[in-house]
Amino acid sequence: MKTVGNTVPVPMALTNLRDLGGLPVAGGITAHGVVWRSDDVSCVPDDEATMLHRNGLRTVIDLRSPREASFTGRGPLGALAAVSYHHIPFTADVAAPRPGDGSAMSLTRGAQAFGRWYAALVEERAAEVTLVLNIISAARGATLFHCAAGKDRTGVMAAVLLSAIGAADETIVADYVRTTDNLEALHERLTVVLGPLLAALPNKRPPLDGRGSAMMGAHAETMRTMLTTLRQRHGSILEPMHAAGLDQSTIQRLRSRLLIEQPRGPESVTG
Repeated sequence: MKTVGNTVPVPMALTNLRDLGGLPVAGGITAHGVVWRSDDVSCVPDDEATMLHRNGLRTVIDLRSPREASFTGRGPLGALAAVSYHHIPFTADVAAPRPGDGSAMSLTRGAQAFGRWYAALVEERAAEVTLVLNIISAARGATLFHCAAGKDRTGVMAAVLLSAIGAADETIVADYVRTTDNLEALHERLTVVLGPLLAALPNKRPPLDGRGSAMMGAHAETMRTMLTTLRQRHGSILEPMHAAGLDQSTIQRLRSRLLIEQPRGPESVTG
């Protein structure tokens, strides 16, 4: 797909949409049809927007920066009165960190440095992460949160959500790494959607290539580093959010919405 006049993105089907259902958590598994994570839904074709709504989508949470959101708008889902929209930016500008940014480690240092950038993002945006958790806990129907690629800001949000409801680290890492299967199609879509925006920025961002790099990959070590860094700095993954107002009642509501309890195996009877 191309762009119109190299400035207006043409609608393209989602390439990194997935349901967070069916994942093992403490006490059971996550329910299908409750929370979805995705790449940018503002540029979906009308028929895909209709399909998402018919499948139960009622809440969209946009994690993109104000510049990104203004570039594409809300798209066809924004025209549906039955779908509520929340813009909660996780970054002040386009997400890819520039080498030399204070909290954003240089991407040339690899997956661990990118994981530390993820941890810094959680720390700096703990209030926004908490707000997203509160919205999900009170929503009806399916909630979808997204950024541009559905990998970095969305991956961070998914990790915190899964941690809050009792998922083990390896479950969180495995969900993050699933984006690897979508990288080729995702790269093509990002080139269409974000390429013109990146080209117009006065401070050039890294190009949308280098799919083996930390920035364009979804490496297990990146997510493991984020989780480890947060525990080392704060004692737990959720502590920055607790400090920002996350309470136990919200966590319990999240578990009530997302958890399908599984009965324990039969107890052995002796004597």
